[in-house]
Amino acid sequence: MTALACTALHSPSAAQGTKQDYARANSLSTRVTGKVFRASVKPSWIAGSDRFWYRNDLPLGRREYILIDPTKPSRGPAFDETRLAVSLSKILGVPCEADRLPVDSIAFVPEKHVLRIQVKDKTYDCDLTTYGLKSTEKTLGRATPLWPEGAPRASGGNGEQTLLTFLNKTNGDLSLFWLDTEGRRHAYGLLKPGESHIQNTYAGHAWLVTGKEGSLAEFVAGDAPSLAVIDGPVAAPAAQHESDPSVSP
Repeated sequence: MTALACTALHSPSAAQGTKQDYARANSLSTRVTGKVFRASVKPSWIAGSDRFWYRNDLPLGRREYILIDPTKPSRGPAFDETRLAVSLSKILGVPCEADRLPVDSIAFVPEKHVLRIQVKDKTYDCDLTTYGLKSTEKTLGRATPLWPEGAPRASGGNGEQTLLTFLNKTNGDLSLFWLDTEGRRHAYGLLKPGESHIQNTYAGHAWLVTGKEGSLAEFVAGDAPSLAVIDGPVAAPAAQHESDPSVSP
């Protein structure tokens, strides 16, 4: 899975949304490799508890997931990454490394002692006792594809930093554009069939995807990281006609 962006470490209260902002965020891993890591923590709270987890981005593309329990207090691995890597290798049919898991999103399901993981457009429930994986229809953070003609024409808001993972499920090359606050397009590269791309962005910012047929879909980033699947052009919503009082229902 292609993962072309890193988690930005600068403060989200800084000036947002310029081409330079995104370029700086996407080049950050290169500029700080071996120098600065674990500079910020973005907690993801586990429902029904005081615990939270976060992800550390480490040198050379490695990652680790940390679980914090403030009530004890304690800090340690959020799950057994080695056992999960073994299970993913079996189900995906490709070798997976413990510190480079091909995972887009995770969520704990505490009442079931289950870790839910998103791998591209597939979601699996991992039994944290056996580390067996089971496919589930309950996706994590799926972004809504919008009809480009009816979608926002520009980015808006000053939301928090977040991530959008774009997945090309079409048979052709796709182009990715960020729409700035004045609606101008800024190119962010090409996505080959079957490829995915993790993009740093901000909540409320708009992204347009085009193909050889023209504009296919637009996505607006939410507060939480989400998956943007492109499998073809988004159709216009069905026309809603005002009811004619002279016509019986």
